[in-house]
Amino acid sequence: MKIHERVGATAAAAVALFVAGAGLEAGALYKPFREDLRIGATVALPVTGEDVDVAACDPLDCEGHILPERVAVPFELAVGAAWRLGPTRWNQFVGGKFRDERALILAGDVRIVGTTPDGMGLEAFSRDLHQRSGRRVSFGANVGAEWEALPGRLRLRGGTYWEPGRFADVRGRPHVTAGVEVGFFTFRFWWNKKYRLRLGVTGDFAPRYGNAGLSFGFWG
Repeated sequence: MKIHERVGATAAAAVALFVAGAGLEAGALYKPFREDLRIGATVALPVTGEDVDVAACDPLDCEGHILPERVAVPFELAVGAAWRLGPTRWNQFVGGKFRDERALILAGDVRIVGTTPDGMGLEAFSRDLHQRSGRRVSFGANVGAEWEALPGRLRLRGGTYWEPGRFADVRGRPHVTAGVEVGFFTFRFWWNKKYRLRLGVTGDFAPRYGNAGLSFGFWG
């Protein structure tokens, strides 16, 4: 069970809304032993937050605005597959904490996002606009690749995906993504387990959109 929270604000009143709801998510992964193929699927049921908590404001007249009664998240279904090309078979234990071998992974998935028949965009609402959202089922797709160029030290990632348009007057758009992951320090800790630190840089670019990130964690 997963708790979903959404927070928004009207630009004129600058009033925070807090809405919480609960829903179920499930997934499955098929990994045939000593094969290079993996197939997975996930499903998330719809979530609706009915109780809107508004601080110091009348929901029916908040600086001239009528605040929403609920926030809804539609159902989502995704199915994907991945194929690994390397010197050893993928779905097996090869010994040791890290595999550390030059390998290429190709992956892709498709997603279906359900409808919200009476939905309005929350971000548009914060700018005093009424933008119809989720009137039709949306379809998205992702394809990508990961190459471990220097075993245990360098991974390169790249891909593209289609972001579906959820609004009546907004079309979907393609994205291009890229990433680099560097492993730089290995040590033992906690019952002599072996760990490796890594530093990652990612980017996501599309028309009228750009995003970059820096991460630090453990090599997996």
